[in-house]
This record gives sequence, structure tokens and C-alpha cells, in this order.
Amino acid sequence: HYFIQSNLSIMGIEDLGLLLENIEEYVMEQKKVVTYKWLSRTFSINVNQAKQLLAIFHMKHKNMKHKSIQGTYYVSGMRTNSQGQLTHQICIVTEDMLEATKAQLDPVTGVHLFSVQKGKPKE
Repeated sequence: HYFIQSNLSIMGIEDLGLLLENIEEYVMEQKKVVTYKWLSRTFSINVNQAKQLLAIFHMKHKNMKHKSIQGTYYVSGMRTNSQGQLTHQICIVTEDMLEATKAQLDPVTGVHLFSVQKGKPKE
């Protein structure tokens, strides 16, 4: 079972299941990249609900050992630039670069799943 935060609890379990099925069809069969923004606009749900749905979908498929499902993450935080100035950085990174990117930021101010897709994203 999946942890669903309170703002998803306003959806019926049937609605949640149907949305997850739709994401699966778009990603697995139609080979589309599904972003939280697209999900929010297409299904008229709050962006935070869309982020949570993507996370549930991603976690479910990672647990099922679907190596073909890849996540792309939004990461933000502070970093010192070459002039020694502290700057705010915003990055979109693949799963395999997530931890390395977070390690370069101090502090990390935000991380969330940005999109899911079948296969590794093209640069």
C-alpha cells in the first residue's frame, strides 16, 4: 500500500486508481513523458496532488523492478559560484544524478519528482 498525504485523501480510491492507470498507459504504452504540470492540467488536480501521484507511480514501478521507468527530478538549493558568491541553483536531473546534485548544494531547498518516462531521458 502507498502512503497518501491528506490532500490526496479527498480523491476516491477509484479516482486514484484510474489516474494511476492513465499514467501507466501514457508512459508504458504511448511512451510519453508525463510531468507533474501536464498531469495537473490534464486531470484538473492540484500540482501537489500531481507530484504525489507521480511519486506513487514511480515508487510502484521501482518496487516492481521496472528498470525501464525513469524519473527526472527538480532540485534547488544554494551553491557558491566561481566568484565566491552564494547563488540559488535550480536543476532538472535524472535519477542517477540526484544524489550528486544534492551533494553540491548547501542547503538543498527543494526536491520533487518532475517527470516519469519509459527509458532514460534524452539530453
